Amino acid sequence: MDHDTLKGRLGMGDPIPVKTGDSPQGFLLGIQKALNGYKKPCDLGVIVETVTAWDCASLFGLLKTYTVNINDRSEAAARIIIDPWIISCMQLVETININYRTVLFPELLVCSARSQTDPPAMIEYEKNVTFLAGTIDYVALNYHLPSKSDDRDRHNERRIDISKVVKGDNAARALYVFTGADTISICEAKRKSKKLEEHEPQVVAECLALFTKLKTYVDTL
Repeated sequence: MDHDTLKGRLGMGDPIPVKTGDSPQGFLLGIQKALNGYKKPCDLGVIVETVTAWDCASLFGLLKTYTVNINDRSEAAARIIIDPWIISCMQLVETININYRTVLFPELLVCSARSQTDPPAMIEYEKNVTFLAGTIDYVALNYHLPSKSDDRDRHNERRIDISKVVKGDNAARALYVFTGADTISICEAKRKSKKLEEHEPQVVAECLALFTKLKTYVDTL
């Protein structure tokens, strides 16, 4: 996947990357920048306090070991350092907002060219028809727990759905519980020698494929 294919066949413009920094302070500034203009209510004070107090000692220790003792020329090596950061971020999200939980899907199957239950996502743009199949390295579903003001039946229904997702299929169809109050994030792992900018079209295409599949599943429920 490249930028020309992204524009010509999928009708998507160039992605705009937002860097979040390489320290808690830089991360905080990146988050604040990303939230600039965000229309939904959010408590920046809680975010500032939580990120500032974020204890990264274990992560920094892992990074030191990784730098000194691990050959970093493979994608598997990259995941050794990526996995702890993702888990730490999941915990950070839950600390910032106690009503949010995260379910992580490593190697999520978006669609398969050979599967009867997971056919490729079909994208039609102008005179082009493109089929997207494959997996995404990481997909995180941040879902919103019903508040105390919500009725008990709705709370129990959401809890049961999420438990089924955690223990269910590692495929896009498992995300059928997604609602407008939730967020889906994707992450691609690349070995150190790769330039992340060159893989932006791949990530955009994965987002488009996932959105297409989710819309198909919701429409058929």
